[in-house]
Amino acid sequence: MAVSPGYQLYLFVTHLFIWAPLVFILVWTYSFEINGKGLGWEKVPLFFWHPVLMYAAFGIFMAEAILAWRVLPLTHEVKKTIHAVLQTAGFIAGVLATIAIFEFHKQISAPDFYSVHSWMGTAVLAAGLLQYLSSVFIYWIPGLAPEGVKAALMPLHKNGGGYIYLGAIATMLTGVLQRQSFIRGAAGNFSLVAMWANVIALFIFIAGFLVYHHTFIPGVGGSNHAKSEGDTLVPTQPTVTSTEA
Repeated sequence: MAVSPGYQLYLFVTHLFIWAPLVFILVWTYSFEINGKGLGWEKVPLFFWHPVLMYAAFGIFMAEAILAWRVLPLTHEVKKTIHAVLQTAGFIAGVLATIAIFEFHKQISAPDFYSVHSWMGTAVLAAGLLQYLSSVFIYWIPGLAPEGVKAALMPLHKNGGGYIYLGAIATMLTGVLQRQSFIRGAAGNFSLVAMWANVIALFIFIAGFLVYHHTFIPGVGGSNHAKSEGDTLVPTQPTVTSTEA
């Protein structure tokens, strides 16, 4: 099924909003941060591995994995492989980001798990870990799970992934807000570094809605274009409860 030029443009804009925050975070890290610039292995430069890797994990790899499954006009097996590779990359990036923030807190003798951001992040990471590991055993390892189990759990897998993604978006926004609270006193409420953080948060916010709109709203994106059945693209109904895996 052909995809309209208008939808192709919409998809391009979505990818733009997905990738832009990573560029903005790196610009913030290397140009605007007042407590230490760049990525490194000590104190503030070590801290910035956390937002860079965590946004890569959930904001890019997970978002692109969701979109790849829903909108790419490829065969079922190819899309499944792309989806799994991207989710694995996100899992690795998320683990490294978590290690970075714990090591940063250790270096500056700061407590762990004291903020709403850390509590939300822990919940999202735990849910993401459960989702990833269960998906490997149920959907990726051939013959391990019966087809009936795969079909029964598919709605939970799809909807659970959507909730985890939206939870990650909310958690990243609280992370930007928390970082702002540390720098506003020194730099000022309307300083460039504080306003740049607003730009990052706004793009993350919009990216979350765009990905959700493509993926989970009936009649939009992959839910209303085509899915693969073998090597043949066939029209689909606007639903998110397919049992393919």
